[in-house]
Amino acid sequence: AMFAAQPDLLDVPAAVLAGHVRRLAPLLKTSLAGAAAMLARCDTLTLEALLSLASNGVQQRLIDVQVVLDSRLSRGKAPDAAVLALRHPLLLLAPPTELMMSLDKAVELLTGGRASTRRRLARLLVKCPQLLTMPPRQQASQLR
Repeated sequence: AMFAAQPDLLDVPAAVLAGHVRRLAPLLKTSLAGAAAMLARCDTLTLEALLSLASNGVQQRLIDVQVVLDSRLSRGKAPDAAVLALRHPLLLLAPPTELMMSLDKAVELLTGGRASTRRRLARLLVKCPQLLTMPPRQQASQLR
């Protein structure tokens, strides 16, 4: 099923793919099957970029995403970056400044600055982490 979802995985030698899955699983706080499923959801360019990142690169990207989330949604109330990245791997490749701009736009569209609505936004991001990688115009049309 994994190869049907992402045929480009067939081009990766089995031992190399297994190594990537073993490396990503603890970073993303998931099982081996969860990490493999995440790779299967990637488009070709995202897959190539993720497989080329070293472990410390993935870890740094997770930290960057978490910092953005914590800075806008209050530390402790923001969703876990690993959970979001597992659902939407493109988060690991997006520049933090773009994530921050997208999150700011989502906050503006949904909250009007109210804390209770910020919690609602945090829950929404867990369900739809792709909001963080949408351009602001597309985000506005999705959130209205």
